[in-house]
Amino acid sequence: MVDRRGFLGLGLGVAVVPVVGVARAEPGRMWSVGRRGVLIDVGRKHFGMPWLRRFVGYLSNLGLNELHFHFSENECVRIASERYPEINGGVQYSKAEVRELVRFAAGRGVAVVPDFDMPGHMGSVLRLHPEFQLRNRFGVPLESALDITSEAALGYAEGLLDEYAEVFAEAGRWGLGFDEFLGAIPIEQLYSNLDDRARELFGPDADQHDLTASVANRFGRKMKVLGFEVSVWNDGMLKSRVVPLDTDIAVHYWTHWSPGHARVRQFVDAGYRLTNFNDRQLYYALGNNLVYPYPTARSILESRWNPGEFSPLWPVTQPSPIPPDLAGRQTIAGPPYPDCLEGAVFSIWCDNPSAQTEDEVFLGVKEPLAAFALRCADPHYDGTVADVRAVADAAAANLP
Repeated sequence: MVDRRGFLGLGLGVAVVPVVGVARAEPGRMWSVGRRGVLIDVGRKHFGMPWLRRFVGYLSNLGLNELHFHFSENECVRIASERYPEINGGVQYSKAEVRELVRFAAGRGVAVVPDFDMPGHMGSVLRLHPEFQLRNRFGVPLESALDITSEAALGYAEGLLDEYAEVFAEAGRWGLGFDEFLGAIPIEQLYSNLDDRARELFGPDADQHDLTASVANRFGRKMKVLGFEVSVWNDGMLKSRVVPLDTDIAVHYWTHWSPGHARVRQFVDAGYRLTNFNDRQLYYALGNNLVYPYPTARSILESRWNPGEFSPLWPVTQPSPIPPDLAGRQTIAGPPYPDCLEGAVFSIWCDNPSAQTEDEVFLGVKEPLAAFALRCADPHYDGTVADVRAVADAAAANLP
């Protein structure tokens, strides 16, 4: 059991050692998982650097050790490009500002993990380069999707990876995306041109899922040469028949909203490392709280959530939090957890960026993040909301 007194010192007092660019608690020092993070969607919503530094300070005080920096979306590539200035627009960070944030966070035991979403969610880039947009078999473009049949389009995407890899040279890990790229019948059936390209490259048994896996492998190998471990989202993976996803690519498991998605157990059995991004309980989605009710300290405490409790199987028949008797749970037993479970991440998605101000976002996530951290420390933590509030208030005091 982790009590409040024992927990408050974790962020600043526990010894940490760098592991692939990540501050990881030493074995036996209170943490059930090594990676304990928060994703911030700056691609849709600009958060000022002063706010981000304070937020990093809060994460550090809670003992969380990763900030997943989701800096590209259909709306904006939030870091200004020098190589491709045509994609610049809106309020952006300079590369120097981001490098300084990375250094600042590292000094507080928090690794900034870059997340550039591709080949989907690329609308902000592809609006300027319609020649790289994926088209269906009727020639109609999908404006947010990269044409993965085109060597020129793939080369352009790799140029973006090259440029931004320099900004995060010390990060050690890179989020490649690969979520919500097609992904549902009958949408997939409109893209038989992807199947044609897959068969051309990999033989008669291949289809678009093999082509997608091959591109993930290609980008992953490129980033590995540049010094990064890489991850992809789960929803488009383990569908291929000929080209398997490389097993050194980690999987960020966020959802099972479709019966076509692979289950947690399938990834584990196939030898992949997983991070738990449970969308039913750990998604704070601005302006989308009908689909994703805002998590609270109470919802996390009263649920079964722990680092081994993943998003439940489709269909989700009851709203979050997951009640104890809900069928379709996906779990990895622990603690202790097996090595395949690397950690857990709480996500702040900005579907409607104007739904809350920066300060409102912080107030909204302050207590659920404390509850999340407590459950990462002790998966059986059963304190009260008042206990969590005391931890949150203490961690928020005297922020930089």
